[in-house]
Amino acid sequence: MLNFIFVQLFILLLKHREFNENKKLLPLFIYPIISLYYNSEICVLTDKYDFAKSDLNKYIFISVMITVMCIVIFIYYDLLNEQDKKLKEFEKEQQFVELNDSYMQVLESQNNEMHMIVHDVKNHYAAIASMDDANEIHDYISSIANDIQKYQIVKLTNNKMLDLLLSKYKVECSANAVEFNAEVKTANLNYIDDSDLSIIICNLLDNAVQAASKSNAKQISLSLRRVNNFDVLTVTNSCDAEPQSTNGKIATSKKDKTSHGYGMRLIEKYARKNNAEYEWHYENDKNIFVSTLIFKR
Repeated sequence: MLNFIFVQLFILLLKHREFNENKKLLPLFIYPIISLYYNSEICVLTDKYDFAKSDLNKYIFISVMITVMCIVIFIYYDLLNEQDKKLKEFEKEQQFVELNDSYMQVLESQNNEMHMIVHDVKNHYAAIASMDDANEIHDYISSIANDIQKYQIVKLTNNKMLDLLLSKYKVECSANAVEFNAEVKTANLNYIDDSDLSIIICNLLDNAVQAASKSNAKQISLSLRRVNNFDVLTVTNSCDAEPQSTNGKIATSKKDKTSHGYGMRLIEKYARKNNAEYEWHYENDKNIFVSTLIFKR
């Protein structure tokens, strides 16, 4: 028991950053400490007094059961803690899906408004024709151009969801002064569910925008192409520092580790769901981070 407590305290010193997350388990240590005290008292009493063999066996059995229950309780709470983490991750994932769905609805609404503006072009021509002042005409045309630019949707593919997603990140990159280039050839991932596609693309590009906006080059490129029976999606972004990783898992750079760090796991999860392989690497000589998804059709 003393060895167990010492090891737990030693782990706590090594992983002190996780203390706030795991301090709820501290009351559990009351049980092994009390059991240690109970066993010590039994040892003292057996030295002082002579017990019947049946009574001694009973005390030994109780001591063993207490020790076993200590281990079982810690294992049980550890399992509950893992389930709690999975539940929180699922809740975050659901929130992410709902947020993406809401955003896609907004984009769709903007797209419809843009079509209405274009459909009304005859009325714009008539209005311009009735104007005599050059400045008035200039201002009117500028207002129309701004409206169209505001609702412009990228049309690179025949996949409506993919076009909406690329439009979203074109605007986001522009707002962060990041150059965004998208090249889609012979593939559009139209066989992937819209919700799954939005989770994969949004997590890939969210990470890319975050890194590129802090870099000197501020560049992101997306490539999607068909190679034999595979669709290869590649996202390359400028990144001035190589991300820290352990066993191929990138460590989040954000302070709130309980709320963040799910992006990579979501990409891997939905890649597997859609029969795809996900890999990444960092090129030190070019200061770029490359993410690759290979979908088998």
